[in-house]
Amino acid sequence: MTKIEIKEDKGYQKFLRGYNKFLLIFLAVPFVLGILSSFLIFPITIVIIFFILFGILFVIDIALTWIFYKTFKYVKKANSKLTPKEKRRQAFFLFLIIVLGLVLWCAMNYLF
Repeated sequence: MTKIEIKEDKGYQKFLRGYNKFLLIFLAVPFVLGILSSFLIFPITIVIIFFILFGILFVIDIALTWIFYKTFKYVKKANSKLTPKEKRRQAFFLFLIIVLGLVLWCAMNYLF
């Protein structure tokens, strides 16, 4: 009888390598634009840029939530204990989801 191995999908790790570099840019640019919009003559163009940037943030937040759910579901399904590295990864995902959710909430309160 052969033993069947279940391998964990590591595709999200490639996503995170690129994502970490641009996280600060995506979080900092809208706030800088918000400060600049109070000094500009045409703030409506800045509002349009806000909607585009926060649409991107919303998609990233949904993607992180999906990745968090899938990795948690995999670990739960395999009925294995989390290693310290996996615990840190889960905490990191949860932190990013909460931070991006708060940023989106603050941005929507600012715009409306």
